[in-house]
Amino acid sequence: MEPPATIVGYRPGRHQVSIANEDVLMSKEGFEGAAQKGVGSIKEAIGKATGDRKLQAEGVADKIAGSAKEAVGKAKDAIHKATK
Repeated sequence: MEPPATIVGYRPGRHQVSIANEDVLMSKEGFEGAAQKGVGSIKEAIGKATGDRKLQAEGVADKIAGSAKEAVGKAKDAIHKATK
């Protein structure tokens, strides 16, 4: 049985978690982008359910912005991993 994921350290701008003895780094942008995409999905769903087109559009915009932030974060992570 593998141990559960535990936080093993913190460096500004990066979050480091140990998962099954592997270190996984996620840049601040990647983390924020994923969170923003989640918020966007919720806004979009609530907008659809209530017929609020403005809220639905805000949700779509948040998802797009979150995807862009997440892509920047993934690029930073790839660069960090390549130079490690």
